[in-house]
Amino acid sequence: MAVGSGPKSIAKVETTDIFFTVYFSDGDIANTGCNQANMVVYWRSDFPNSYSTMLATALTAFATGKKVEMWVEGCKASPWGPTLPIPQSIVVTNG
Repeated sequence: MAVGSGPKSIAKVETTDIFFTVYFSDGDIANTGCNQANMVVYWRSDFPNSYSTMLATALTAFATGKKVEMWVEGCKASPWGPTLPIPQSIVVTNG
């Protein structure tokens, strides 16, 4: 079942050639049951048609100091080992 994050502040956005990571400065995204929930990874392979748009949305929010909201569903292993929430969307908000 998907869980909404509510408004979250982005501390940083890390990009690589196969994924980007959004780190939150105000704690966990939601009570997801994952090992770690203060960040999410967007894998290019999970979003072949919208990866660039999602990255642009995250970078816009970070650069303008806006918050983001997103839906997450389930957990997936991170590039570093612990499981993280699986993002389904990303929205810039004034919230």
